[in-house]
Amino acid sequence: MGDAGFVDYMWPKPDVEEPQPKISYVKLFPQWNWVIGSGIYIDDVQKEIARRFTAASHILHRWEETTISDSLAGKYPTFILDNEEFGIALLKVKEIIGMMPITTAPQTPEYVKGVINLRGKVIPVSDLQLRFGMSAADYTERTCIIVVDIQSEAVTIQIGIVVDAVSEVMNSKAEEGEEALSFGTKVETDYILGMANMDGQVKILLDIDRVLTDDAMAKVPHAA
Repeated sequence: MGDAGFVDYMWPKPDVEEPQPKISYVKLFPQWNWVIGSGIYIDDVQKEIARRFTAASHILHRWEETTISDSLAGKYPTFILDNEEFGIALLKVKEIIGMMPITTAPQTPEYVKGVINLRGKVIPVSDLQLRFGMSAADYTERTCIIVVDIQSEAVTIQIGIVVDAVSEVMNSKAEEGEEALSFGTKVETDYILGMANMDGQVKILLDIDRVLTDDAMAKVPHAA
């Protein structure tokens, strides 16, 4: 190795019974006939690499979440209820599925249809048309269940909402104010984020957390 280089060897380590692998960099000073070196235990290096990798992974995960949130912000999937068009934030939507068998839940309001088993998860289902006091409608081949993430008492739960049909995903910013109050929709204004005017058609943007976080839905079993 010449006058300097790395050396691998085993060396006692405090609080460890057996000698541990260690690596040192050593240098010979021939004028004094000294060899000076400094080393580190291999397991300490591995722990530090793991710590830095974990920290970097957390930073990357937060960056990815922020990037995804930014890219989805302002996007609203729209759907139809009783000939009115509504939208909810795309960030709230987990998936959209066709109608499937619903197991009824006892002692719940009419709009709480029951629960579905979605790939082993129990998801409560609410009929939004009935939730808003609209006339009941027959389910057709266009009827869908939109599974959404709902924030309720510091936990996130998944709830399915039955809609007449899914329309499109639009880019918009909710415009709050008098427009939402004067439009004449059957939906309570507390549930409305704002209105979007797309090509001359007004679409109602819902605060789906407020719509679904009530006592009736909380009593229905759901996936943890």
